[in-house]
Formats: sequence, C-alpha cells, structure tokens
Amino acid sequence: FKTLKGRFVYGGGGIQPDVFVPFDSSGTSFYLTSLQFSGAFTAFSFDYVSAKRNVWKDAKSFNEQFIVDEILSRKFISFAAKDFKVALNEKEYQHSKKNIAKILKAEIARQIWTEEGFYRTINPLDNELNAALKELK
Repeated sequence: FKTLKGRFVYGGGGIQPDVFVPFDSSGTSFYLTSLQFSGAFTAFSFDYVSAKRNVWKDAKSFNEQFIVDEILSRKFISFAAKDFKVALNEKEYQHSKKNIAKILKAEIARQIWTEEGFYRTINPLDNELNAALKELK
C-alpha cells in the first residue's frame, strides 16, 4: 500500500520513517536516569526561579542568555544528593553533564513559562525533531 505521496505503508509493521535518525545515547547514564526519575530537576528548578522569575522577559531571551554553568550544575547535583538521595557518581556525571545541563535549563524554563518554555528550550536539541523539520522544508 502507498500513501498519496507514494510512500510505502508496511502491513503489520506500522509506518516506517522516510528518514533514519540514529538515536544518540552517548550522554546517557544510570546517574542521569536516576536524576530524571527522582523529581530533583523539577524541585531544584522551582526553588531556583522563585527569586528570578522576572529576570528574563520571554523564553527566547532566556534561551539566548541563560547558561547552566559548572557552578549551577554542582549546586543541582548536591541538591539531588541531599534532598533526593541520588548519590553522585562522578564518572557518570562527567559522561552526562551536557545532558544534565540541557534538561536543567529546560526545567527552569518550564517553571517560568510552563510547557511553552520547556519545549522552546528542549526542542532545538532534539535530533529527530530537527531532522523532521528539515525534511518538511
């Protein structure tokens, strides 16, 4: 069976993507997964923005100006260890710190601008979404 645009729909297997985007697991670790499931990102972000809610006028300026540096990352992982009992694994932290920073930035944006802020921050980092948008142009 073919769609109106001539793309194949395979029986029993669902829809097969026209464009293959390999999954990038290079920055994942058990430590990162533990942080994500603990709720530490949300709790830390809530506390962090309580006094900074009016610093950025919109999600766009936040994305351009805000950087999760090593100091903020270390505050976060200390918070996660103390309040959420997610013990620091330094080796896995080093392996995942770019992803930790990305998620932390997106969660901080979520606390200020809800889902719009989160997705405006995280979507540009999504390889599959970017490949799909490129294909649609």
